[in-house]
Amino acid sequence: MTEKTAMQTVNGHRFRRAGFGIIPPPRLRTTCNAETLVAAEQHIAENLAAAESDPDAFVRKSRLKLWQGLTPEQQVADWIRDERRKDDYAWRDRCLTRWKTCQQILTSRGARYLRCRWQNYVIETPEQAAVVEGIRTWADTLPARIRRGENLLLFGLCGTGKDHVLACLVRQAMLRHNIFSQWVTGPELFRRWRAEFNGGSSVDPGDDKCSSGPRPLLLISDPVLPGGTLTPYQAERLYALIDRRSSYQTSTWISVNTTGREDLEQRIGVAIVDRLRDDATTFSFGWPSYRQPLPKVTP
Repeated sequence: MTEKTAMQTVNGHRFRRAGFGIIPPPRLRTTCNAETLVAAEQHIAENLAAAESDPDAFVRKSRLKLWQGLTPEQQVADWIRDERRKDDYAWRDRCLTRWKTCQQILTSRGARYLRCRWQNYVIETPEQAAVVEGIRTWADTLPARIRRGENLLLFGLCGTGKDHVLACLVRQAMLRHNIFSQWVTGPELFRRWRAEFNGGSSVDPGDDKCSSGPRPLLLISDPVLPGGTLTPYQAERLYALIDRRSSYQTSTWISVNTTGREDLEQRIGVAIVDRLRDDATTFSFGWPSYRQPLPKVTP
């Protein structure tokens, strides 16, 4: 799948845009109108007066030559060029900052997720195509959904591409909308909670360096291992985390290896699932794993 390209005309020049990965031309705020020309004439007159009153003959001569040869139209063109250069530098800095932040978020989950794109998600069945297209449509209004604190649940068998989709959503949230997220796994959560008994930090993910409430977006992959269940302590801590985020109306995205809601409730608890499903969108990845099965060993 390739992103659509479009031509954009700015100040008589044509630029090609290919999705949000390409830096667009900066917006020109300065325009050549009557007020701008009057301001340019005043600016030139003031500098001519300053050059004539300069006591240094050499400096006066060079400044007079510079300002006498400058017209208001040329002055406005210089202003436009300077404004465009400032906008261009600022836009590039913002893009670079977002890109580095996105790389850090994905690297914290695993270097393999740096390669995840919508384009390289392998679609082999109509069901896969419908689910992926539904998630991309859902993500078109991502800022509004995160402001409302809407959750996202992805459940299915192992190897169906749930975390691949989460990586694409993280990239879209950061690069397009500058929405910071934190991505953890179930084993990492349990390791943090066990470390508290040895003097470790008691701060839950999503609350790091944030005193005014949880961060707007937290991703949890596999809060329970396939075929397993939570211990009473793990269920209590996970419920407290989800309940806190639900109280603050902050989004939580979860991918879990289950076959449906009933299986999920049996393994992590009805109360936790009820909190997660409050104002949530659910997608079922009901196809086999993309990983190749192990070859049978004949005796």
